[in-house]
Amino acid sequence: MLSNYYISKEISSSNMSQIVASISRSYEVVENIKSEFPILSGPMLSNSVSILKQTLVQHELIRMIEKGFIEGVNYKVSNNKQSNYPFLEIYNSSFIVTLSHVQVESQLPRKAIYRNERAANNQLSIFSEDNADPSRLYFILTHGHNGVRPDFICLGLPDENNEFWRERINLLDRKILVPSKQEEEESLVTLTQYAKEVLKIEENNK
Repeated sequence: MLSNYYISKEISSSNMSQIVASISRSYEVVENIKSEFPILSGPMLSNSVSILKQTLVQHELIRMIEKGFIEGVNYKVSNNKQSNYPFLEIYNSSFIVTLSHVQVESQLPRKAIYRNERAANNQLSIFSEDNADPSRLYFILTHGHNGVRPDFICLGLPDENNEFWRERINLLDRKILVPSKQEEEESLVTLTQYAKEVLKIEENNK
């Protein structure tokens, strides 16, 4: 069983709850609007669904940070070296988090330069006595897969080579705080409007 010492130390229970709620809403919205947009229908278009889910997840997490529901962190949208893959970074003075949509709970995202660079800066040794005060940690938030709700939402700490998990927990296994009904309904309406705007732009570009 993997440890979760650094994850529990750095990520509060309330922030974990907001992360779960944000990702769950994003999945629900995609499923609810599938029938309205042919771009999301058919077995050959599963990649479009995955991209939309990841887009909505990132948008909703940004919105929750800006509204102060996810506390004590900032965010920025960075880009890979080819400038063709913008990605969200959630951070404060002690950690950085990036997000990935993956197939199974235990999976590490495929290797990418930006992930490898951040993992290399974890500054965690395999010897626990050397890890008294790591300067900055790199976490990866993974989620997946198909359906109205995510099968898993995991927060993990990769090793410095981004090859295995030092720590990983499935946030769906934890007791979480449920947002109020009003907050949830308002968020679903806002997120649905955004999703439809994104899809209309995609359809017009085809």
